[in-house]
Amino acid sequence: MLLPRYSIRTVLYLAILFAVVGLVAGQAVQGAHWAQAVTVAVGSLAVLWLVFALFYGIVALFALATERRSMDAAQSYYPASRPTPPPTDTPPVNPQDS
Repeated sequence: MLLPRYSIRTVLYLAILFAVVGLVAGQAVQGAHWAQAVTVAVGSLAVLWLVFALFYGIVALFALATERRSMDAAQSYYPASRPTPPPTDTPPVNPQDS
């Protein structure tokens, strides 16, 4: 599914919210100082959200590049641990063990 499922109630709430924002922005254009302040505040929040999204994208790309680099480093020419030699017939360390 390409889009998540939204209820009609959610869509109507969003439509009402955008209508109120548009009404306040229209009042701001006509010169109401309170509406100008609200419009600047809402615009600032929108810009702040976009900056957060941009920084998240940058950090996500950096993490992806770092992950690929660490995967390449894990595949080195040297083994991660020494191979254990096969057991041999050696005399016991303590003479009591024989």
